[in-house]
Formats: sequence, structure tokens, C-alpha cells
Amino acid sequence: DIRLALSLMLRSALAELLRRYPVSLAAGSTEQQCLRNLQAAHGEPLPILYLQRLIQAWISTAWAHRPVDAETVRTLLADWEQISAEEAANA
Repeated sequence: DIRLALSLMLRSALAELLRRYPVSLAAGSTEQQCLRNLQAAHGEPLPILYLQRLIQAWISTAWAHRPVDAETVRTLLADWEQISAEEAANA
């Protein structure tokens, strides 16, 4: 289920990014508002650029009803794992 996979990936990525890059968010902030707040406060480090790609895939699938393909989901997951590994190595 591509929609479910993207939903879980987005929640996980947002939780981790908000831990690494704290920002204030209003209750009910949209995905785009979260992204804009992160970019405004922290610029565009690789994890935030990744979040932008993930949000685009999520919006296409969940809101525009144009699901991305399974390969896109696998690529996004592999990219997140690589980013997380690189950040852990540099910590």
C-alpha cells in the first residue's frame, strides 16, 4: 500500500527532523507549512531537501490521487536510510 507507506515515512521523517531541527509549529500545520518553517529556520540541509521530495510524493498520492510508483517509495526509503546513516556517522 503506497499511501500507507508514504504516510508512515512522512510521520517518521517529520518526527526525526523536528527533533534535529526544532521549529515552532501551529496545531494543524500542513505538510507544506512544516517544510516552509523548517526551511526558514534551518535552510536546506540534505534532510530537509529529502523531506521536500517526500512531501511531494505524499501530496501527489494522498491529495492529488496520482500515486507514485513503488520504485519511488523504495528510493525514498533508501535515501532516508543513507541520510540517517551519514548523519549518525558525523554526530
